[in-house]
Amino acid sequence: MPKIVPVVSSMVVALGWNPETLKLIAQFGDQFYEYDNVPADVAATVIFSESIGSTFNTLVKKGGFNYRRITADQASA
Repeated sequence: MPKIVPVVSSMVVALGWNPETLKLIAQFGDQFYEYDNVPADVAATVIFSESIGSTFNTLVKKGGFNYRRITADQASA
């Protein structure tokens, strides 16, 4: 699993991306979600964006990536 790091955003608490599995982990409040097959350019654009929440919505949520809710333990494994 990727290392989850805090981000400055009113919507997203933390993000992590694993280049080997292409999984993006996003924390919203106390809930964690895992997004599949997120390419490096999308992950980097979100992580380094001035508006992480808006960019996340545009590129990831509306991007059609499969996702699932996971536990905090799964996110940090």
